[in-house]
Amino acid sequence: MKLRSSVRLCLVGALAVLCCAPNPAQRAGTLLDMGDPSRAAALLEQAVRERPGDAVPRQLLLRALCRCDSAGPALREFLVLARMAPQLADDPEIRAAVAIFTGAEPYAVRCLTPQAGNDALPCFSGDGSMIAFSSRRDGNPEIYVMGADGSAQRRITRHPAVDYNPAFSPDGRTVAYVTDRWGQNEICLYDLERGEERRLTYDPADDQQPKFSPDGQELFFLSDRGPCYSVWRMGLHGAGSGREAPAAPAFADSLTKLYFDTQNGRLLAQEQGDDGEIRLVMGPLETFLAQPVAFPRFRAAVPSILSPDGGSVLYVSDRAGDDEIYRYDIASGRTQRLTVNPGQDFCFGFSPDGRRILFDSVRGGVRDVYLMDLDRQLPLGQLVRLARRASP
Repeated sequence: MKLRSSVRLCLVGALAVLCCAPNPAQRAGTLLDMGDPSRAAALLEQAVRERPGDAVPRQLLLRALCRCDSAGPALREFLVLARMAPQLADDPEIRAAVAIFTGAEPYAVRCLTPQAGNDALPCFSGDGSMIAFSSRRDGNPEIYVMGADGSAQRRITRHPAVDYNPAFSPDGRTVAYVTDRWGQNEICLYDLERGEERRLTYDPADDQQPKFSPDGQELFFLSDRGPCYSVWRMGLHGAGSGREAPAAPAFADSLTKLYFDTQNGRLLAQEQGDDGEIRLVMGPLETFLAQPVAFPRFRAAVPSILSPDGGSVLYVSDRAGDDEIYRYDIASGRTQRLTVNPGQDFCFGFSPDGRRILFDSVRGGVRDVYLMDLDRQLPLGQLVRLARRASP
């Protein structure tokens, strides 16, 4: 009862602010904050007609059109605003959306592994200074490491079997990876300082997707050693001993998990419910009491990645016709498209500061590792030229 009363009070308060706002632009700003860009756009179109020389309502209208994915009107308003008030057009949210509308990627993207070799499944080290990935460049899938800028690439595993899906320990000294050397997927550890490999899992089940605990003392992994695929946890003290340390399922339920990620004590998992629907659940890593996250349509069984601060999720969707990467802001419920390319793009991680994104893609004809820099957008002048060409 108290909760319902609080909700009513919040709604009444929001409506009071909306009704008391003295002009259409302010009312529209409130609607934007409430997540209603369509109604905001209608009010702002009125405000722009009444005050065509005022750049502020025009900027708000452009933001509303961007959130509505109204590409044609947004491009026209962007070109007007860029002439009228370039400083207001030079807005990160607006620039990112307009870039997508022109068919360009909004942030700088660089290929880190341009040589042939089917390079894939990259991950950052805990301090962001290194990247591990798998590659076939030497004949079969092996684990490689490199600097975060793509420099000093070197191979660390040497075996005719398949080695893939690396993950760094928090201190960056150890890389966990998946291998089929013993006839099924098992997890091994590689000590980067000593150059030594140790086998961690010895179960006939399929063990994959290793992730270290925040203190580096445990490993979480996906396995079908129970009635279905789920997340398991295991201490590292048995590595290399010839037998497993005790392993236990992390979730108390019997629902299938398809993919999971951990960041700073949080867990994000793709879970198949009793109704067969795939949903995202999130919760503390300590308790694994995960709750569903309201989420747009996404590709299941490919990575969904939690940001370091837990505020957003990278995911893959084919809503635009092919596999592209999107970022979903949990608090606002807004989605931003990040990649525009006919090649498949799969996301694999944020840098520790959340300002760079690792992904792999076949956009160059073969699969390579790419880095997206969220601090480097298209220059405003270049974006204006693209908008002119793309504007209807």
